Amino acid sequence: MKWIGKAAFVVALMAGMLVSTNAQPGRNQSGSMGGGIAYEGIAQVVMRRDVQEELALTADQKNKIQQAIAAMRTEMTKAMESRQGGDGRSMMGKLAKKLDGEVNALLTKPQQKRLEELRVQMLGNRAILDPQVQQGLGITDAQRAQIAKAQENQRKAMKDMMEEMRKAGSDRSKVGELLTKMQSDLSKAFDDVLTAEQKAKYTAMKGKPLKSLSGRGG
Repeated sequence: MKWIGKAAFVVALMAGMLVSTNAQPGRNQSGSMGGGIAYEGIAQVVMRRDVQEELALTADQKNKIQQAIAAMRTEMTKAMESRQGGDGRSMMGKLAKKLDGEVNALLTKPQQKRLEELRVQMLGNRAILDPQVQQGLGITDAQRAQIAKAQENQRKAMKDMMEEMRKAGSDRSKVGELLTKMQSDLSKAFDDVLTAEQKAKYTAMKGKPLKSLSGRGG
């Protein structure tokens, strides 16, 4: 499936443009509170071979998904060439959501439900930053403020780590260990934000774990 690699590049490019890299604390660029991610859709997930197998996609479904992604690639190129000083992330967001709608229309109801579960699994600890997940969990403004604070603490820790790496004689072999600890700390901070009821809802949102997705996102 050579198309998977090409499609992955296109959708990954869109995802990269959608990530809120300079969001103000408490509010991201898409307007949702929490300084989180703008949008990460199902198209990024359905291109994975393990996900396609889990969903038991037919050859016809795979072919039509490929066609939808190819059409989106063309539309994205035209949009990027024609825009003049517009909001690139907003444009990509619209295209990504349009593609998600087209992909969902090709799936059965059970496949749609399972794909959304796998999307939440693939997000890992970033799921709590996702607008759809936040809505499903009933995240409050106070909780969003806590989430934003946890993100800010992680950004500061990352900055401090980079500063240490610049110092002469710093042990770069410890970078992986430090990154793992930072991810663990962030996961715990996010977990502490949720109530027991929200944690139960979040577990239900993820559905049955897909082993190949375990550990993604922290």
